Amino acid sequence: MGGRQAFVRLAMIAVAAAGLLGRRAIAEDGVDPWGAIVVRVVRPDRQAAEVIRLFEGARWADPAAALAAWKQARPAAADRPINKPAEAMIAMFNRDMVPEWRAFDGAELRVAVGADGGALQWFARVPHDDDGILGAGITAMRLTNPEDPPIAIGGREHPVARLGRSGVPLAGQDGSLVVVAGSREALCRGFEIAPRGDRQVRSEIGGGLAPPEPAPEPGSQTVLGDSGVVFRVLPGALPDPRASGLPLAPARVVEALRALGCRRIDGTACLKDGTLALDVVSAIDAAPERRPAAPDPDPPAVDAKWLDSLPSAGVMAFVSMAVDPRAPAWDRAFVLADRVERVDPARARVSPLRVRLNLIAAAAGLKLEADLLPHLRGVSLALVGESDRPGRVGGALVVLHLDDPEVARRVVRDASARIAAVLGGPVAAAAGGAGGPGAVVVRAHEKDIRLAWGGARAAAASDDLPPAGQSMADICRGWAAEGRPRPARVGAFWPGRLWQPPARATAAWPDGSLATLAEDPPAVWWGWDEPGGMHDQVRWRGLDRRVRRLLATFPTPAR
Repeated sequence: MGGRQAFVRLAMIAVAAAGLLGRRAIAEDGVDPWGAIVVRVVRPDRQAAEVIRLFEGARWADPAAALAAWKQARPAAADRPINKPAEAMIAMFNRDMVPEWRAFDGAELRVAVGADGGALQWFARVPHDDDGILGAGITAMRLTNPEDPPIAIGGREHPVARLGRSGVPLAGQDGSLVVVAGSREALCRGFEIAPRGDRQVRSEIGGGLAPPEPAPEPGSQTVLGDSGVVFRVLPGALPDPRASGLPLAPARVVEALRALGCRRIDGTACLKDGTLALDVVSAIDAAPERRPAAPDPDPPAVDAKWLDSLPSAGVMAFVSMAVDPRAPAWDRAFVLADRVERVDPARARVSPLRVRLNLIAAAAGLKLEADLLPHLRGVSLALVGESDRPGRVGGALVVLHLDDPEVARRVVRDASARIAAVLGGPVAAAAGGAGGPGAVVVRAHEKDIRLAWGGARAAAASDDLPPAGQSMADICRGWAAEGRPRPARVGAFWPGRLWQPPARATAAWPDGSLATLAEDPPAVWWGWDEPGGMHDQVRWRGLDRRVRRLLATFPTPAR
């Protein structure tokens, strides 16, 4: 298959995959439904060049060459864990194909609620198909699949092509503009709004958006170089979680955004100099009763000492969040938790979480809202993996960061038995070490309460600081280099440890490759609460070094 043919086919596959977004939704009054989710691509040719730069100094010059060498080194009859669409995507990342990516500059995907309040609609438009690459693909599809009736826009008829035998997606062309959509309604909308804004500044997400009120354009408060992806989400235009039929996980996310009063989310993502950077700014409209009379002079922030005492060895994912100990903040947190939990119809009538937690604490001889919550300053959670089985959780460590060591000791003394009963294992308290194989460690360490089981028990039982270079502080304390104050939340995620490859993929990878991925440093997340919103950053650095290390494990094809 030639380079241009592969490019056209991949584009069609990607757009067809977007059709999976066809869920039911209801838009709120006063919010433009076509602004629910908008994603725009900025100079993708430069991002393709950044991907190829990751291979500088490696055994192969680009992803396409590495894929070809890997396939040649594999027996012809061996199972291949990479399917044809994935191979087409990888093959497109070669030096000769970089200019072809320019056709997607300014390409945009929009997800919206249909005019009848029914299924979610979507369309994607590519405004600058100047070389006719995609147009040629659409013509070929019209000759292959049954043709739809043309659509009339502005008194002109546009031919419509089906990109699949099921009738969707649909595609049309007007000069250099190509529109692909999941329905005729969306296809018409794609042609109607296309003239509005496709020549605007590339960091602006499309003309035709009508946010509830003026807000900074994406990219004005986030990091975007000369290329990447810009996106916008308007939660008010997203489906009603209880009436839309959305899957449970995204429905809970939508409900959480609404409960927080999130009006708008703007973000950028780009690859630059071996670092993948994601920046997200969320605008929050707090209810009048929640608005502080004056800015908090000492807002909750992650204490660097929390990170010093927590190990990173074997950890798959880690999150640490500061807590506002004041009663109004806890009131809001419990209301939010109840709203999110009750999105699940099976849990719509459960008792409030606050009541259930107070009953559990009372059974353990504690008064939750007097003995623990006023002293809680933060929570940290680490999932520990099994070293020989990527993607498998082998243990967990939960740390409650308090403000008084005496409170920590008293809570562990009074509540350890109840905690063990809830977690389903015997307890090894402060003086009991890590306990037996099934033990749950519950102990006080200075101002902290540590609960751990599985592979995290030793970390909970130890009074020693982790070895140099192996603490969460060494991983997560990069916010100072970004010129930022202490964040309210931090996290670290090891993709190579979180990914659980299928059995046939594990067998197909060269010896040592999966271990190399698991040893790589993590993607790091920091988040700050700011007046009127939140700002979150993710940085995944050193991707070029990881590529070189991974390719060094690949076998050399026989000559």
